[in-house]
Amino acid sequence: MDAGTDLIVCGAGFSKGVFKIGKERNVPIFPIVSSIKAAKLSERLGAAAIVVEGGNAGGHLGTDLDSWDIVEDIVAAVDIPVFGAGGVMEPEDAKRMMDLGVVGVQMGTRFVATTECDVDEKFKEMYINAKKGDVVQIQSCVGLPANAIISPFVEKLNAGTQERPTSCNNCLKKCDHSFCVSKKLIEGHDGNYEKGIYFAGKDVWKIKDIISVKEVFERFKPVFEGR
Repeated sequence: MDAGTDLIVCGAGFSKGVFKIGKERNVPIFPIVSSIKAAKLSERLGAAAIVVEGGNAGGHLGTDLDSWDIVEDIVAAVDIPVFGAGGVMEPEDAKRMMDLGVVGVQMGTRFVATTECDVDEKFKEMYINAKKGDVVQIQSCVGLPANAIISPFVEKLNAGTQERPTSCNNCLKKCDHSFCVSKKLIEGHDGNYEKGIYFAGKDVWKIKDIISVKEVFERFKPVFEGR
């Protein structure tokens, strides 16, 4: 906030304290939520808007229900702007999401497969080579389920045969130490196929090319024009 950010989108848990800080600094807070309960609580705490994310999104999840199953009900339950997230890979997905009543969409997976993204090329290749069903759910060490592309480490994790860390830098308040998610994400970022984790939305298989961020916006722009 001190650096002058326009707004903050916060996820990977729910912090009540961030709303107070945002109000004091006059910075809008957009929490990521996955239920009507969390949406209404966010509104009461002063959220400027919310991002609704379903179980088809990449990374850590707050529900098993896909975005398509929860967005419309949450839009109807609050009086603040709602953005939809999870499952938006193509312009047609964005249109489907907008038709549920959101004011915009949030995309993560699509932007990994861009020339500007700084992950290793092997990471991007896993995205564009993914097939339907290649994304599976894992149990993260933070106590939440998460979606990741099948990889050697993910297979070991789901089989319970992964090596546990021998040291810890206490980067998380809550961690079961079954593995170090920070280390595994860094290894994935760096292209270590055998050891890394590659978070992705369930529909990553729809992405077939690596393009620029500008091209992503150009493809999606027609969906939002005139709305």
